[in-house]
This record gives sequence, structure tokens and C-alpha cells, in this order.
Amino acid sequence: MIASATTDSFDQVLEAAALFVAPFLHESLAFVGGAFLVHSGRMNVGLCFSVLLAGVIASDLGIYGLGRIARRHPRIAAWLPARSGPGAMLDRNLVWLIPVCRFVPGLLFTTFASCGLLGLNFRRFAVITVLTAAIYTSALLYAVLRFGDAVASTGRWWPWLALLAGLTALTFAGRSLARYCMERKPSWRASAGS
Repeated sequence: MIASATTDSFDQVLEAAALFVAPFLHESLAFVGGAFLVHSGRMNVGLCFSVLLAGVIASDLGIYGLGRIARRHPRIAAWLPARSGPGAMLDRNLVWLIPVCRFVPGLLFTTFASCGLLGLNFRRFAVITVLTAAIYTSALLYAVLRFGDAVASTGRWWPWLALLAGLTALTFAGRSLARYCMERKPSWRASAGS
């Protein structure tokens, strides 16, 4: 009996650790995994939310840290702009840029690494990241749990239609944002005359 309880405790700690590491690998799958653990009764919602939030924040700050580490390398530092134009542009738009990166596939890693690479203020980056991660994690975990509830109950098609609509909207938003960024000449490049 004691061995069984110890094994269950060890399994719970192992599952929580895996859920913490999962956002480093793939954030969306981490939420699906967390919802699976909740639906199977292996983890309660509060613990799932806390572990996912800690993992999301740690991975975001880790990506920023990779940029900071790369900034110290002499060859990379030689390629960085002499002026702080790109960093100032990122810094000005950071409040809306971080939430956009959460929902548009492919932007998060490059943007957060660029924030570290261009030397943005860590404290400001961390505060905005933590606040948006808290909102994002609670909203996405709730949505994934509700989606799991709807799929688990038989005969409902609306979850699949909602998923398809959401993926279509994300794809459209990502392409529109990429097109906008490619067509727009950044102010720091315009002032440099390039």
C-alpha cells in the first residue's frame, strides 16, 4: 500500500515536471497534454494551470536569455546595428507585440530572441511577458478544456468547426501581419537612408 502511494506520488511529480518542460518544446501541445491530464483525473485544474504558467514564463524568459547570450558573441555583436533603432522600435511596440506573438504561429521565438539580442530592458520584457502569459494561459487552458469536454460528449460537430475556424483565422492573421511587415519600411531603416 505504501509502495503504491509512493509510486503514485512519483508519477504525479514526473507528470508535473514533464508538463513544465513541455512549453519549451511545443506550447500548444503542452496545453493539450495538460487538458488530457485534467480530463483523465491525474491532475487538478489549479495545479495544471500553475505548472503550465510556470513553464510558459520560463520558456519565454529562456528564449530572451538566448538572445542575450548571443549578443555577447563577438561575431554576432559585429552584425548588430550600431544604433539602437531596431531595439527602440521593438521596445515601443512591446506591449502589443508580445500578445500578438502568443497567437500568431512562428513569431514568438524570433521576436523574444530578438528582444534579448537587441538588449531590450529585461525587467520591462519580463513584466509584460508574465502579465500576458497569465491571461493567455488561463484563456487557452479554459478553451482546450472546454473543447475536450465537447469532443468527449458524443454527436457534437461544433468543436471541430470551431477548431477549423480558429486555425483558419490564425493562418490569415499570420499571413496578413507578415505581408504588412514586409511592405512597411521600418522607421530606423528609413532614417538610415537604406
